[in-house]
Amino acid sequence: MKKLFLFAAAASLLLAGAASAADMPARYTKAPVAPVAVYNWTGFYVGGNAGYTWSDTNVTYTNTGIVLPIGAAANQNLDGFIGGGQVGYNWQSGKLVFGVEADAAWRNNRDSTTFNAGIDAVTFTTRHTWLATFRPRAGIAANNWLFYVTGGAAAEGLEHSYFETRTTVPGANRLISSSDTRWGWTVGAGVEAGFGQWSAGLEYLYVDFDRSTTLSAGPAVLAGVVFGPSSARFDDSAQHVLRAKLNYHFGGPVVAKY
Repeated sequence: MKKLFLFAAAASLLLAGAASAADMPARYTKAPVAPVAVYNWTGFYVGGNAGYTWSDTNVTYTNTGIVLPIGAAANQNLDGFIGGGQVGYNWQSGKLVFGVEADAAWRNNRDSTTFNAGIDAVTFTTRHTWLATFRPRAGIAANNWLFYVTGGAAAEGLEHSYFETRTTVPGANRLISSSDTRWGWTVGAGVEAGFGQWSAGLEYLYVDFDRSTTLSAGPAVLAGVVFGPSSARFDDSAQHVLRAKLNYHFGGPVVAKY
């Protein structure tokens, strides 16, 4: 009887402990949330660019001395490589990114056209030597991707010339030329992708300048040959630039967001 009483008491204590444990709230540890990397475009950057540029020049020539068709005309294609560098600064507010960029690029795009008429000839040459722009930019960031439009001022180095010659008389020739710096405007768009402190992108620019140059020469006697008055008008079309860009961003644009 005594053993039965002790067994009943022990069972009661075990049941009471189990019920008390069941009433206690469950205890667990929350797993830490991994930080999410967010790309911030704010800051200075510097980089290089390389690509392709293309445009046309129409030439109209008139003369009274060399026996060539009056109003002879030609079309020149000024296509080729362009490459240089850029520097800029971006400000980011939410998804909006605003900035300014200045760039300068070298090019040596040229074309020549020659008219022959018997013993007389004239050669026209147009050459682009450099291109620079200064442009505000505005875009939308999708983390490490940036889509933007841009527009501003542009300047270029430009050379025009024409060379008249009497092919049968040594020294009977003359060169009329000009070398100018032109100012104009540009608009364009681009896309850029960031990775660490670097970004790479593709950009298109439409560039427009004052598009007409007229060169002229008065009458002259060279090596016994009479050259009458002549003139050449060069009408340059708008230019197009498509280039790849690589930039280094100072200060590290990637931040951690929890």
